[in-house]
Amino acid sequence: MNIRTVGPVDAKNQAIGGNKFALFNAEYYFDVGGPLRLLLFYDAGQAFAEGQNINLRQLRNSTGAELRFIMPVLNVPFRLIYAFNLNRDAFQPPHTFKFAVGTTF
Repeated sequence: MNIRTVGPVDAKNQAIGGNKFALFNAEYYFDVGGPLRLLLFYDAGQAFAEGQNINLRQLRNSTGAELRFIMPVLNVPFRLIYAFNLNRDAFQPPHTFKFAVGTTF
């Protein structure tokens, strides 16, 4: 999901940014073998503008699976992520595939 598609927008549907957010992440992983793990995840979150109340019904949701390989020498995860966008606007894709290096936090 494009990070610019989450959060408050103006009348022209352009991102205006927020000063607070709600975020939830749950993961369950299986050790496949050695440094390889399979993860199932659920993410939910949203940013809110100043003066706007946090509304849990406005959270964006995604779920999916990830293959994570920890490079033994570098101790850095290489990640293949496939996610389904459960609560999306018409301009957002229904699913995505990404490659990432490093942790999420």
